[in-house]
Amino acid sequence: MIINPEKEAIVKAINDLYILNRWKYLLLYKNGYYDQKTYYKNNFVPNDDTKPLSDWMVYHHINGKQTIGVFAGKPNGVESSKFITFDVDIRDKQLAEHTVYKIVHILQEIGIEDGYYHVSLSGNKGYHIDMFFDTPIENSLLKQFYQYVLAESDLLEIDYGEVEFRPTLTQGVKIPLGLNFKNPNTLTNQCFFCEYGKSLKPITDPLYITKIKKMDNILFRLILDKILDIEEEDIGNKNISNYIETKEAHKSLPIYKQNIDKDITIEAIEDLIEKGLTRTGMRWNSLKKIAKYYKYLEASNDDCKEWITEWMKQQDKKFYTTKWEQVIKDINSIVDYTYSHNCSLVIENKNVQITYSEIKEILKAKSKNEKLVLYSMLIHSKRYTKKSGIFYFPFSLIEQATNLTSKTIRKIISWLEENKFIEVVSRNTKIEHKFMKESNKYKVTLDIINNDKDFEDKCFEYNEGDNYIESFNNCIINTLEYDKETKQLLSKRHYYELMDYKSNIKT
Repeated sequence: MIINPEKEAIVKAINDLYILNRWKYLLLYKNGYYDQKTYYKNNFVPNDDTKPLSDWMVYHHINGKQTIGVFAGKPNGVESSKFITFDVDIRDKQLAEHTVYKIVHILQEIGIEDGYYHVSLSGNKGYHIDMFFDTPIENSLLKQFYQYVLAESDLLEIDYGEVEFRPTLTQGVKIPLGLNFKNPNTLTNQCFFCEYGKSLKPITDPLYITKIKKMDNILFRLILDKILDIEEEDIGNKNISNYIETKEAHKSLPIYKQNIDKDITIEAIEDLIEKGLTRTGMRWNSLKKIAKYYKYLEASNDDCKEWITEWMKQQDKKFYTTKWEQVIKDINSIVDYTYSHNCSLVIENKNVQITYSEIKEILKAKSKNEKLVLYSMLIHSKRYTKKSGIFYFPFSLIEQATNLTSKTIRKIISWLEENKFIEVVSRNTKIEHKFMKESNKYKVTLDIINNDKDFEDKCFEYNEGDNYIESFNNCIINTLEYDKETKQLLSKRHYYELMDYKSNIKT
């Protein structure tokens, strides 16, 4: 009988999280020898004193006397498990850590929240990444999930080790908090859990395992349904009506709203871009956040890679040890995944409206192109501005919004600044003690006087995703309907172009 209350709680947690099959298990002894034990309940085997896996054996496991490995079970005749392990079997420590981060990155991307995956040391080479479920899940589904995650993280075929699927009916896996006796180094052979956000630092608190959360079986199936496009009938006929009902109830769960987090706001990411890496273990997540930020700003895939690469060049190398060739591969991988899977910051769409007074001020700009650039900057500022009114709008995005050349845009920006339509808060110049050149940041400074009561309720609404040029034309046409004097602010050529555009819309 276990007397120590702390260890009794740990044994209880191990039973609850890991052990489904007590008739077949692994024992690793102090001499490094593995022994597979199979207890045959109804068949007597001569000279075999094998017993079912007991709490006493688990107690020896956490006391370091022998180490236990477990297999999948077969409840109701179907191979199933209470957990899944991504067994990162890689000798090189740096590559092993990198692989863990790649897998966790994908888990996060598909909606697995923090707290539902747990990393532990294997005690010799590599790591285990475990996820636990409140009821057993068929191994056929877990294997599909495993293959999807490895494919998305580009780990199906690697030449520096392997990531294996565990447990199965024939392949067991060591459980944490024991010793890996194959590794004689007593400083590294303990299978501790690790802190994912802190460079996989071992968690020495023995009661950590008692606080582990298990994922709801239905919720996992919903995520699997989402990523693999599994049809309802593929889930199994049992409790299908409950499954569909639960699926409907879970549609708005926060798990699908990635990046609703105080640390993943626009302001927080811009602060990260400006300050750079400040400690070890934050490189991978930082690259993810910045890639999503640039995608949110509608930067192209290539621009995003270029800007992030420039950012990484300026980072203090004491905060990361990854070789530069691998850093570039990571950047390409993260950006490509972010764009191909449409992973962006989940920010509530702003209701962007252009007032009558604002469009009248915009039309005071000299030429059609200057008006268009200023209109685009106003829209962009309303969509992405900070509370200070300052926003980031690189030339490549202005080109995309207006179809003007970079050379033309530079001249227009200078003219708008000289004539007090905008303020250039910072230019692309080197700033001492910062990670790289300061980004172009602007503030729209239109001289708005809201005193025209006849038109104060007249405004034009910009819809998310609208083409800036078409929106600009529609906004002016909308204003002309209320104010014939607007015509005086347009060149004849521009006015007739708009009239032609208007007639084409109606036809």
